[in-house]
Amino acid sequence: MKGRKEKAPNFGSMPPFTLSVPRCPKCGEFPRGVPVTINGLAQLYTDNKGRTFEYNGHFCIGGHYAHRMDADGQTMLICGGGHLWKAVLIPEDEDIG
Repeated sequence: MKGRKEKAPNFGSMPPFTLSVPRCPKCGEFPRGVPVTINGLAQLYTDNKGRTFEYNGHFCIGGHYAHRMDADGQTMLICGGGHLWKAVLIPEDEDIG
């Protein structure tokens, strides 16, 4: 429909939210994402006697991802310029006063 704003699909398990600091304090950009650390495993192979090992380039990425919050309930954000800042994620249906 013309003039109707389509709602972006929610592919994650989190319901929509707002941010206590929605723009980068340094440049004013919106956040590009949440920096995460991904656990992985570079596979090693042995000669079955454990004397020599080989790495053949295979790498498995772990399947457990979660956004992190610090002790104050804040999440780290990053803008397109690479600036980092913290904000609280506020559920969309919660009144932020």
